[in-house]
Amino acid sequence: MAAVIAVVSSAMGGLIVAAVLKYADSVLKGYATAASVILTGMLSWAFFGTTLDLHFVLATVTVTCSVFMYNDKGAAAAAPLVHAALAESDAKAEPEIDREIELAEPDGRSR
Repeated sequence: MAAVIAVVSSAMGGLIVAAVLKYADSVLKGYATAASVILTGMLSWAFFGTTLDLHFVLATVTVTCSVFMYNDKGAAAAAPLVHAALAESDAKAEPEIDREIELAEPDGRSR
């Protein structure tokens, strides 16, 4: 019975990873993996009395900070919008040039 539970658990994990990669990118998969390790460590501490050492605490702080920095909607996220707005204003600033198209007769002469 334990083998069946292990196989089903691994299969479900694979399906979850596939769903995450379908709608997100590999960076978010890495963050999800790190968050699951942290959650497992904290649940192990709560239910089984496992001791959490300084390395675990430092890793938790590092992962938490990196997740917040990755999801920050500050200046780095606004930079592409600023560049797009500048490019759009440059395009509008260019004078419109009316060009006449010369239509050629079948024998090659212009009208």
